[in-house]
Amino acid sequence: MLNWIDTHAHIYAKEFDDDRSAAIDRAMEIGVEKIIMPNVDDESIDRMLETEMKYPACIPAIGLHPCYVKKNFEKNLYQIEDWLNQRNFCAIGEIGTDLYWDKTFWPEQQEAFRIQTEFAIGHGSETMGKGQRVGIVPIKDGVYGWWATCNEEYMQDDEPEGTRNKLKRLFGDWHHPIPTFM
Repeated sequence: MLNWIDTHAHIYAKEFDDDRSAAIDRAMEIGVEKIIMPNVDDESIDRMLETEMKYPACIPAIGLHPCYVKKNFEKNLYQIEDWLNQRNFCAIGEIGTDLYWDKTFWPEQQEAFRIQTEFAIGHGSETMGKGQRVGIVPIKDGVYGWWATCNEEYMQDDEPEGTRNKLKRLFGDWHHPIPTFM
């Protein structure tokens, strides 16, 4: 049987209160070994961490989801940064910008995203995009390790484009410092 990691589940949300255990059990039965729980705002952190304590397969990520960015978003980011200084999280997420639902706080979303990418750089983390991921790990004295991955067809190779050009095409417009690694 293949083993899977569910990389995006808000299983800690109130909507799962009635069947959270059953949903996690079903996931484990079909081969899901870990469930990454991206945070959405400062109010969901406690629920997410409680879920982690009760279900060790559930791994928390922390961030401010763009749909939750409002005028006073800095308060949320201070709390998230405080948590980052207290413990490790597997990723900074869920972060980004989102104009699908509402464009009211577009400048604030951009600033919140910029700030959270700085969190990721300082704490070693990964950034998730649509079917793509980049991980950054601080090693020592300003030296970083990194990795990148994307969803693509089975056994796809990098030719004729070449690996470096493919990486630039896929990740060249991502937040700082990702393009500098390419």
